[in-house]
Amino acid sequence: MKTFAIGFGSLMLVSSISQAQLNLRADSQTVKDKAQAIEQAYSQSRRDNEAMNEQSVQTVEPAAEHSRSEFRQSIQNSPREFQQTVTQDIQQDIRQELNVGTAGTSYSSNLKMRETRKVGVGMAVGGTLGLAGINLEFNFEDADGAVAGFGTGPGYNSVGVAWKHNFEGDYISPYTTLGYSRWYNSEGGKDAAADSDILNRVLTDSEKRSGKFGADFITGALGLQYNQLSGELAGLSFYGEIVGLIEVKRSQLLPAGSVGALYYF
Repeated sequence: MKTFAIGFGSLMLVSSISQAQLNLRADSQTVKDKAQAIEQAYSQSRRDNEAMNEQSVQTVEPAAEHSRSEFRQSIQNSPREFQQTVTQDIQQDIRQELNVGTAGTSYSSNLKMRETRKVGVGMAVGGTLGLAGINLEFNFEDADGAVAGFGTGPGYNSVGVAWKHNFEGDYISPYTTLGYSRWYNSEGGKDAAADSDILNRVLTDSEKRSGKFGADFITGALGLQYNQLSGELAGLSFYGEIVGLIEVKRSQLLPAGSVGALYYF
């Protein structure tokens, strides 16, 4: 009886192990089948995407070729009109980029002109340099610059420097200057400064008799300037100003006036 029980237990154990092995094999087969199904679905999806892309290319290429064909045909049918259209478009782009008009350069304000044209050369009658003078203007910024010049008059020569501030405007713009000038005669001569009202008021009797002198002035001016901002003459300016000269030795204020012209390039 004991032997029968042992044999029966062994048989049950073997049966359990065999069933477990069968279940494991079944689970492995299920995983393998699922993996194959996923791989097949992925491959089919890739084939479908490639087919759709190929169809899209085949659809777009004829349309693009048709557009190119129409473009070539339009050029062949009217080459002159096509050339004129392209030329006008290019010219318009260049004008917008360089701010150029059909009749020459054009600026929206005096400060815009000064940004591009940094140097001005001109002449003046009266004012800080005496009877007549030559001025050079250097635009360091759009609103500010330096002025240097030399001049002459009956019996004397002059030099001057000044700082000039421009206010924004279009064709008419105001400005102010502050500077220094020296009127002098190093050679002498009787009645050298007799024809200058300003020198007659600041020179001593001894300086008038000898004709050798040097008069130093602190200068200031308030003026209006006309600016040509467009056309072939863009850069040309005319101005008029009221000038005040303070003689350094006597601290005497002397009024004067000046008109002149400048060309900026």
